[in-house]
Amino acid sequence: MHHLRGGSPGGAAWAFVGELTTILLMSASSPPGRLAFGPFVLDVASHRLTRGDRVVALGDRAMGVLVELVTHSGQVLTKDELIERVWPDVGISDEALAQAVHELRKALEDSSRTPLYVQTVHGRGYRFVARLQAVESSTLHPPTTKPKALRLAVAVPVLLGLVVAAAWLLLRRSPQRPAPQHIEEFVRLPGGAFKPAFSPDGRTVAVVSGDEAGHHAIFLVRPGAPGALRLTRGMDVRGPSPTFSADGNWVLFTSYRSDGQGQAMPDVWRVPVLGGRAEVLVERASAAHQDRSGSRLVFSRVGTSGTSVVVREADGREHVIGERGFWPRWSADGEWIAYTTSDPEGGNGDLFVVRPDGSERRRLTQGPWQFYGLDWTPQGEGVVFAAARDGPFQLWYVAKEGGAPVRLTLGAGEDTCPAVAPDGSQLLFVNGRMRSSVLVADELLGSFRKVGSGDEVLSVAHHPASPALAVVWQHTGTEGNLSVLAEGSQREEVVAGISALHARWSADGQWLVAAGWRDPEGTRQIVRVGWPSGAVSTLVSDCPCEWPDLHGDTLVFLRHGGDTTALVVRDLAGRWERVLVERAEISAPRVSPDGRRVAWSGFLRPTDAESTGIWVMPVDGSDAPRRLVADGAWPSWDGPEHLLVVRGATGDALWRVPVTTGDPERVRALELAFPISAFDAAGRRLAVALHVDTPAVFVLQGLRLPP
Repeated sequence: MHHLRGGSPGGAAWAFVGELTTILLMSASSPPGRLAFGPFVLDVASHRLTRGDRVVALGDRAMGVLVELVTHSGQVLTKDELIERVWPDVGISDEALAQAVHELRKALEDSSRTPLYVQTVHGRGYRFVARLQAVESSTLHPPTTKPKALRLAVAVPVLLGLVVAAAWLLLRRSPQRPAPQHIEEFVRLPGGAFKPAFSPDGRTVAVVSGDEAGHHAIFLVRPGAPGALRLTRGMDVRGPSPTFSADGNWVLFTSYRSDGQGQAMPDVWRVPVLGGRAEVLVERASAAHQDRSGSRLVFSRVGTSGTSVVVREADGREHVIGERGFWPRWSADGEWIAYTTSDPEGGNGDLFVVRPDGSERRRLTQGPWQFYGLDWTPQGEGVVFAAARDGPFQLWYVAKEGGAPVRLTLGAGEDTCPAVAPDGSQLLFVNGRMRSSVLVADELLGSFRKVGSGDEVLSVAHHPASPALAVVWQHTGTEGNLSVLAEGSQREEVVAGISALHARWSADGQWLVAAGWRDPEGTRQIVRVGWPSGAVSTLVSDCPCEWPDLHGDTLVFLRHGGDTTALVVRDLAGRWERVLVERAEISAPRVSPDGRRVAWSGFLRPTDAESTGIWVMPVDGSDAPRRLVADGAWPSWDGPEHLLVVRGATGDALWRVPVTTGDPERVRALELAFPISAFDAAGRRLAVALHVDTPAVFVLQGLRLPP
């Protein structure tokens, strides 16, 4: 849940009075500015925590929580109270508070199970339980000789006068205060609810949700009305958020198809809001949006050289206004188009606004940002967008004229797909914390069973000779934690404290090789971890690398640089390395069981035609790379001469491909109700990770944007 500070004006006044009362009573009893507990000393005024001569590093949020708990020692502070005091006027989630408490406990070397300092009061909040002792400071005034009773006798009348004055002033001003902002859940559907879009009159909202067959469909919902009306069936709605036509009679959306060459290609469709048959509006395009007059259309065109932003005029003429662009949206007055150069399927970029004829262009952000959704404010003064830089996606606002983006929400999980109401009073957005399930099958055609679930999975890897499964889980706000699932005992063991991106077993099963961090403050490395000993050694240091695979002394991995990714092979014995190939998109390289070849893929839903598909070449670079099939991802060797690959726009089938001929043979369907996020095969065993998040649409009521 997110929170924004708010409440009735009178409530705000009396809340202030309560705080003032506490402050004055504390002043009357002359509490010290420094409090000691255990080996720690907290300077409340300067927000400084020390342990002996050492300053204990704490983030602002964790420090704020500590100060509130210590200054209310013994009292239970609810989550809402802590959020109101530590994060005023910012949208925040309960999980962000939990993260701050986790950071605080880590700094204090405290435990949630046997707390020495911070106790969780389940269902209520938190309480500081350690004994506090005042610490004298040489900068404090000498103690007065007046007895405490006399000090209180003097202080209380003054206190009461100040309380009455403060309450009168705040209540007198309250009618001029705008209604408080607050966030509440707007709609939640069984298959999740995401990618909201307002109708032109603001009375209806289109959302996307999953169905029992694993397809995504368009639904219409109305505030206060029960249920949801389903508009599409038998097709999978993908891509950016849908939009309404200017007259409100149609919903425009994106769906992918095979282009006959095995590649996934988007088309823009439209479906009547009163129900009926969907029809194609624009081929090889996505993210269409009509201007308010209904005469012009803007969309992203997918071509051989990339994805461009195109305007279609009323007479059918088309012209490109951005050589690379995604998620284009008209301003209400039709004078500007906003778009990003960040592919929503993955990749960084920036936010731009441009005139419809391309005559003027403004860059509103300075990357790298990853975007997932944008919308104009009703008067066209700025753009609300969802973006991530160093953490999860949050909502931001930036003026059309430029300036620093201002964050609108703050919290754990992902805030994406903003939609601003036509009257500007509401902001819809999606909040969902990515969750994954790990499933395994003991035979190629066997049934899948779940062996684990948790946060997002970055990679899975079967042990070559046992049921053990290496999984990289990406927890909120962190890189991935490398764990091994020992299926027989249903236990999960974290490996050597490695924060990883991807991990694989060595061919002999004695090692795990991972790209990640041994030290949170350090640089990314490729490390080798003994199993089950946990001994760690560095193979490649200070490297923007991922997807390592190890066969004997042969290490292959990906190294990122600029706009391309290099596939690198390194001989650990001879201590040499060479770049085999460079592409815009390379993923999941695997060394063959005989160590002679390496296979890799483009992305499952690629944006670069030269990179897409399944590729193979000799490890020694003696021959040029060959593309075996035109699409697919996550190649896994099935013996030295065959590959198992996942194909289809959503990863819906497993294929077997001979290396010599490249003629694919369909092995089985992978209709698992949710999109595949990771895959591995070892012997005849399969492992998949599925995105199983069920996000909901939330609404920020009383939207007020920065001036």
